[in-house]
Amino acid sequence: MNNLLKTIIRDVFIAALLAFIFLSVLELLRPTLVINFINLNYFFAVLLILGILNIFFPAEKDQSVSHLKFFNRILLLLIALGGAVMVFYLLKSILWLAVLLGFITLIFLYVSLTLLYKKEDI
Repeated sequence: MNNLLKTIIRDVFIAALLAFIFLSVLELLRPTLVINFINLNYFFAVLLILGILNIFFPAEKDQSVSHLKFFNRILLLLIALGGAVMVFYLLKSILWLAVLLGFITLIFLYVSLTLLYKKEDI
């Protein structure tokens, strides 16, 4: 796959992730403000597809990043756990699916965040 296309997928994923987080927090603070215009479930599905494409076709990095230390791994795990809790809270009306998607989000975010770092001596 072309490196330009990989970079576009990565950048669109990052922009969509930031937009999803912003819209989710906005919806939590002022209910029905966002959901009247955008269905966040469909937005989340598109975000998952972009994330899967981002994992399978990573863009080449120009700079090398040091390996992850223990504290960084804990911090990334806490960020992923926060994302999973947010997904669970947004989808709590469908309990079993919310638990499943929350767990998938936890794994997905942790793997995505750790793949941002170069694995040297893990």
